[in-house]
Amino acid sequence: MVDRTVYTPDKLPELPLRQIFGRQRVPEDLCRLVADVGLRSVETFAMLGDMITTVKQTLKTIIPDSARFGDDAPAQELALTALAAVWKQCSTMQDHFAARRAKMEEDPSKVPEIPGEDHAEFRDTFVARHPDVLLPMHREPHRKFVERVQRDYLVHGFVHFYEVGEIRTRNEQIAQKSGLSKNAEDLLRVVMVDQPSEPFLF
Repeated sequence: MVDRTVYTPDKLPELPLRQIFGRQRVPEDLCRLVADVGLRSVETFAMLGDMITTVKQTLKTIIPDSARFGDDAPAQELALTALAAVWKQCSTMQDHFAARRAKMEEDPSKVPEIPGEDHAEFRDTFVARHPDVLLPMHREPHRKFVERVQRDYLVHGFVHFYEVGEIRTRNEQIAQKSGLSKNAEDLLRVVMVDQPSEPFLF
């Protein structure tokens, strides 16, 4: 679930943060307020502080006009609490991403799946930004390939160059083989054949 707030193009929050806004049901005027002051990513929100009290104080420092949070003290405190809930989820997500990145670096061959909701949001965002581009099944990237690109970006911090043969589309069937790869099997076979036998001792 993503928030449907209308932002100015140069102050549009990143998709993961907008998804958190939507799940927390943050009011639209509050979403626009934090976007206007520069809080437009999960990483930025996660760095607001270590505790809820610190986060609220930091928000008051960034936005010194308390009237922008609400008309009276209860409304202002409720708005700060809603933003603190967003901070909590952003902080938890950052810890989760760090743990997942470390795990992927230990075993780069594993490609974690993207939740269906996130994949649908990625697709909707692309379609909205490129209305002139059609996505038939033979042109739309396969979900497994999208997951691989995201994995590579999380681990290395940039998108690799992929050969044409590595790119898969949605109309293709991807079957996963269990066990060793063909190269590994061939290597083991060569080692077993070339390995000299131990001499018998009498």
